Amino acid sequence: MPPNTQETDPISKEAREFLRSLPPFEQRTQPPLDGSVAAWRTLQDLVEDRTSPSCEQAKQRYDPTITEQNAGPLRAIVVTPKVADEDRTPALYLHGGGYTCYSAHSSLFASIPLAAALNRPLISIDYPLAPQSAFSDTVSKTSAAIAELLKQFPAASLVGESAGGGLALSAINSLPEGGLRPRCLVLISPWTDLGNSAESRRTMADSDPILRYEPSLRVSAEAYAPNAFEDPDASPLFAEYDDTYPPTFILCGSRDILLSDSLRLHEKLNVANAKSMLEVYNGMFHSFPILAPDLPESHSAMRSIKAFLDHCDWPLQCAPRVYE
Repeated sequence: MPPNTQETDPISKEAREFLRSLPPFEQRTQPPLDGSVAAWRTLQDLVEDRTSPSCEQAKQRYDPTITEQNAGPLRAIVVTPKVADEDRTPALYLHGGGYTCYSAHSSLFASIPLAAALNRPLISIDYPLAPQSAFSDTVSKTSAAIAELLKQFPAASLVGESAGGGLALSAINSLPEGGLRPRCLVLISPWTDLGNSAESRRTMADSDPILRYEPSLRVSAEAYAPNAFEDPDASPLFAEYDDTYPPTFILCGSRDILLSDSLRLHEKLNVANAKSMLEVYNGMFHSFPILAPDLPESHSAMRSIKAFLDHCDWPLQCAPRVYE
């Protein structure tokens, strides 16, 4: 049994059952320790193949309309839910995967339920992966893709999950000064600091059921930004922010080794007088609304995200909201 899944946990029965279904860490696919491009390519192909059944299941269950379009230098997949609010602008989406795995195609298992929960089209940007693409190139191309999509959808919001959350921050920071920006920003368990010094890396090391920094995140970070963990484009926690930054909603679980990434980002945005709201779900794990969208906690999180996107003037609180 994964750690801390006893009946006394402040999580739902469904969440406990989900955690019990996870294989032990030693049985999960690990990143290539040699860091070679060929080894990463093999892993990336494996991930694409393994996620295909779950993506097909999501298509059958939700019956969305799926199209593709250009997004500046990149391509994007447009997921339009079967039921969508006609007056809602699309949300741009950056998937997770440690900057090294998944694509707009293989993350359809996540983007399809997300689009359905938000009742609006989701434009999933297919950004380049490390180590084939260094962080500077990935951020530059993703920023250019967002800029091009904002010309088509000036009121679009931006949603980023895990590594996609960090990339969302860096990409916005790289947009041309004085140009269009997303109307608002939603970050789900964002990875904002590639290093291993944050407090939650230690306090959650034995209780996070999803992630391990050693070796998984470290190896991915080295593939994405070798010897540049503190570069603001690689770790946007170290970037500069001001009160013109788009209103930001950060959502995470308390049992996440990336918890500090959310807490510190929220604090930094508040110090800069930027609008930021943080919701922490007690006992929940990394990216739970994406990994397990049918959980009661995930339904609650999605309602919060939808409310934020529907009403971007929703009051933003400086103090984190903790959900028991």
